[in-house]
Amino acid sequence: MIDLADPGYATIRTTLQSALRMPFAIAVTSSRIGDGKTEIAAGTARAFAAAGFSTLVIDANPHAAKIAQTLGIAPLVPLAALVADPFPEPVSSPGLPDALSIASFRVVDETTLGALRLFVATAKNRYAVTIFDTADVNDGPFTAACCAASDGVVLAVRYGRRRHTEDRRLIATIEGAGGSVIGSVPTRFPVR
Repeated sequence: MIDLADPGYATIRTTLQSALRMPFAIAVTSSRIGDGKTEIAAGTARAFAAAGFSTLVIDANPHAAKIAQTLGIAPLVPLAALVADPFPEPVSSPGLPDALSIASFRVVDETTLGALRLFVATAKNRYAVTIFDTADVNDGPFTAACCAASDGVVLAVRYGRRRHTEDRRLIATIEGAGGSVIGSVPTRFPVR
């Protein structure tokens, strides 16, 4: 189990606050499975909620929908449709960010992309911070669309992993879809 109270998440929170203008939406992704996307998304969302910001974390990973488990909240039922009006009722727990799941969405066409952008705009009208926990970018177009619909992208990178050609391709894919990489966060440090 990860330590969501780790002070490193407060550092990520303040960095994002200085890099982006509120309200904002970010996506957390990586080039490989197991790089710690959910760890970063959940810890950062919890840090924003603990600091008093209205926060929504969205599980957008169809292969490893683990936000609810990581936060210790009730399981999330994936939305049947990306609707902005009325906005879906999230799972709410005291002291934690609100949470929704869009993990069932995979196919992206112009209609889905438009619905996703409207969904994000509506979330930003309701929340100071919206955080997507996505699959790795190589998973398919929906992850790239979540990155493009966000104001910035944070890359999770496993500690000690060597740079790989996938990393360059990851950034090119995000930027090619219209997203903007803010920076990277190392994960899975060895226990000392």
